[in-house]
Amino acid sequence: MALEAPQTRERILHPLLSIPEAAKILGVSVWTLRQWLSQRRLPYIKVGRLTKLKIEDVEGFIEGHRCEAMTV
Repeated sequence: MALEAPQTRERILHPLLSIPEAAKILGVSVWTLRQWLSQRRLPYIKVGRLTKLKIEDVEGFIEGHRCEAMTV
């Protein structure tokens, strides 16, 4: 029995998200997320007819839109 490469195991531990799952994480509607995808604001993966998102890309999108608090 061959051992899996660490990269393969890592991918299995982080499955792809469906649009409804990603929309829930982002706190937006499915319609809004579909609009963002059509505007290429987030990367996505096509699996046949299905559109999937990597959790790392969703988390990166959140971090990229983070506004730091102002110090007074």
